[in-house]
Amino acid sequence: MYDGILPHQARLVFAVLSLFFLGTTLLWLRLDRSPPAWDDGYYLTNSLVMYDALTDGGLPAYARQFLTIMGIKPPLIAILPTPVYLIAGRKPRAALLVNLACLLILFAALYRLGKRYASRRAGLIALCIAGTMPIELPIARRLPDGGVAHVFANTSSNRLTSADIAKCNVTFDDKLQLTGLSVQRTPEGLQVTYRWRCLKPLDRNYWCFTHIVDGKGAIAGYLDHQIVSLWNAGDTAIEKLAFRFSEAQKSESYRLRLGVFDRASGDRLPITASDFPLTDKGTATVVGETQVVR
Repeated sequence: MYDGILPHQARLVFAVLSLFFLGTTLLWLRLDRSPPAWDDGYYLTNSLVMYDALTDGGLPAYARQFLTIMGIKPPLIAILPTPVYLIAGRKPRAALLVNLACLLILFAALYRLGKRYASRRAGLIALCIAGTMPIELPIARRLPDGGVAHVFANTSSNRLTSADIAKCNVTFDDKLQLTGLSVQRTPEGLQVTYRWRCLKPLDRNYWCFTHIVDGKGAIAGYLDHQIVSLWNAGDTAIEKLAFRFSEAQKSESYRLRLGVFDRASGDRLPITASDFPLTDKGTATVVGETQVVR
């Protein structure tokens, strides 16, 4: 049925709309510096593990890693960024290009479905609806960076003891205190242990961001994670996280940049006391690897 739009006109409009929505999404990805959710970081970290297996051990190692990388979940999400890494290098944010490609496939599928069951105009309307949905931008951010292991427990039942953690004091808005921090260099990467103390009952789920920064100031990885909110004043807890380096990263030295923020608003808690130097207008502390290595 002719709906007033010729085929070449429909293709042109499709191309213009797709470029507009992909361009605005790409702009958002460049501006959005909020850390990932836990699942997102898990997926991206596994994609880096897959790439490291390929570069370190070739296709046989890549195939073996593929069989176990996601546990009980389908492993496709972990291997999709591999071609991007092969082209752009081991850059976690480059994996987000996979999401842009998926958005383009979504736009094409919606247009074809609309054209087949209604008209070209309906297909273009479907594309516009998908492109302006608020969920599109968060979806585009679903493959960000993160750590590979997370253990969180009350100190009374955790095998880690205070003797295992270097003492420190970093106080966040007089609500939360980091009383211990240790970084251990392992053959695979870094193992970071935190000891927290609640100073006041928390009214929301705060997140800790931990950026692993190399000697050139570039971010080599993330250990961002959620801090539970059901705490009373005086409660303490210990966390242990691990980050795996690629072969090329193992010879570098690193420092940590960490802080606490509200993920919903993106606002960071100001640091009111710290044993370490502060940065980012007093919302993050910088810890040299040698300062807390045990």
